[in-house]
Amino acid sequence: MSQREHAEHELRDKLHKKNFAPEHIDCVVAECVEENWLSDERYCQSYVKSRYERGIGPVRIRMDLAELAVDPLFIDVNLKLYDWFALAKQVRANKFNQDIPQDYVGRAKQQRFLQYRGFDGEQINAAVCEQLSA
Repeated sequence: MSQREHAEHELRDKLHKKNFAPEHIDCVVAECVEENWLSDERYCQSYVKSRYERGIGPVRIRMDLAELAVDPLFIDVNLKLYDWFALAKQVRANKFNQDIPQDYVGRAKQQRFLQYRGFDGEQINAAVCEQLSA
């Protein structure tokens, strides 16, 4: 049994790297999908959950899943299940303590960090600028 879920594209790549013939790869993947051993929907659900728990934002998750040719509908549905604003605030607080800098340089550093983690501009501003207006 598999240790984790795999995307169809990921399995095809693994089999291709082991020099299986394309027609055999198609046959194996089709059987795996038919037997429900392989599901991009399940893979997407598992992937989004694990990345959310690691503090990775939706922009980066969407990009990673798109590279694996996961259906955008599965991505959209699973990304809507989580509160990305709360996660951005939590990730910022964990990295930089509770302090929100009052100077431009400090805010820019935190914004770049959150952008690298995969949060969008709205989520970043909510996390970094929340106490400035208070």
